[in-house]
Amino acid sequence: MTIHAKAIHSWRQQTKFGEESLEMILSDKTLVSWVLHKSLRFSHGANFAIAVATVLGSPPETLTLSQQVIKLSVNKNKWTIQARSEAIYLFYIGSDDYLNYAKKNPNPSADQKEAFVDRVITSIEAELKVIYGSGG
Repeated sequence: MTIHAKAIHSWRQQTKFGEESLEMILSDKTLVSWVLHKSLRFSHGANFAIAVATVLGSPPETLTLSQQVIKLSVNKNKWTIQARSEAIYLFYIGSDDYLNYAKKNPNPSADQKEAFVDRVITSIEAELKVIYGSGG
């Protein structure tokens, strides 16, 4: 399965560590047109987000993306199949994975950096497939 997304907005901001990060809002090809439609109501839903959540599981006091997807899966029967298929799913995750990696690995090689980014992206892709496969 291939997931196609496009950036609908991006910006740079300073992190709490004084570094610069690139933030993006991604969507599928249909999201923009109906999100901007003023007559739609988004009055129901759920938020499984946790501040400083990570993809790979550090720090241990937070929920990982995988744990949040499990919570969604456990609760998915609270919504109809149609509601889940038409829902907006927003993700903001991964930045703390990269910050934690940079703190623990101050001088990684290019290969090490690439391997870490691949791990994060592969994990995100796997969880998105779980959500998609469960009707999201």
